[in-house]
Amino acid sequence: MLNHPILAPKPRKAKSPAIPCSFRIENQYSYPLIAGVDEVGRGCLAGPVVVAGVIFSSQMRAALPSKELEEIRDSKQIRAEKREELSEWIKKNAMAFQIESVSEVEIDAINILQATFKAARKVVDGLSNTLKQEIDFILMDGNQNIPGLKMKQLAVIGGDRFSKSIAAASIVAKVERDRRMVELSKIYPGYQFEANKGYGVESHQEGLMKLGPCKIHRRSFLKKMQSLKFGADAELRVVEFLQQNDFRIMHKNWQTKGGEIDIVAGKGKEIHFIEVRARHWDLNLELSFPPEKQGRFQRAVQLFRAQNSAAAQKTFHLHLISVNHETITPLWDVFQL
Repeated sequence: MLNHPILAPKPRKAKSPAIPCSFRIENQYSYPLIAGVDEVGRGCLAGPVVVAGVIFSSQMRAALPSKELEEIRDSKQIRAEKREELSEWIKKNAMAFQIESVSEVEIDAINILQATFKAARKVVDGLSNTLKQEIDFILMDGNQNIPGLKMKQLAVIGGDRFSKSIAAASIVAKVERDRRMVELSKIYPGYQFEANKGYGVESHQEGLMKLGPCKIHRRSFLKKMQSLKFGADAELRVVEFLQQNDFRIMHKNWQTKGGEIDIVAGKGKEIHFIEVRARHWDLNLELSFPPEKQGRFQRAVQLFRAQNSAAAQKTFHLHLISVNHETITPLWDVFQL
């Protein structure tokens, strides 16, 4: 292992005061019809993505908040029973609300981002139809506006923490999706959907291992999860292979802004930078490790050497090691700087 100096503890910075969830963002604008929009279930392995929209009247936004309005904030910070109560209060007291969803089948067909946008557009249309007029302004949680809409929008990162309208939408969407997943758990037992709501926690993954995927699993998400697991397993096998061949492991998954090095290993007076490629096909360097990825790997090596003076003084080598099922194929010194 490389030696690192012992660093003195840095003084703690004073925390900035938390910005309360309020109508502060909404009240910066004079529009009477402002919709908060948020989604739930985007990162799940199973079930639909659900999007909700909520519009509070300008009078409610300007008045002193009621007890229930005070309690509206990011749905993840509210216990389930309270979310249920607040969701019902929001539906009764908001000018309008709308809930829409896109199924796991469509998510696999068009990807989760486009599925979320599709549900969000349906929400906006539903709100306009309820009010019989077009919405003036949309506050969308996240960093992207909803494409395909003419009205003005503002994307708010962490919006469910700052905007009452977005937070209300997050509560309504969360309650609706949780209810659906509880009902689906009765149809598809064994995955603990009633508890995990489709997220990839340990109990859910154990169900997948025993039963395989069911009808409501997102196949595209499972493929990605399996690919990541296969890649992690391949790296562990390469570590064992290197240790058996007298390499000492210095770093795993060394990351920098410009790229990542899977394994940094030492042997004698040499340092070896290794890219691991897990594959299910015959080895083809161009396909396994195309030029643009090679470039990121080489830049990461240069940064590593620049940041580690001991490494910069040693002879170094760049390798690719391919793992295909039970076969480990090292390509020694396949890259040059």
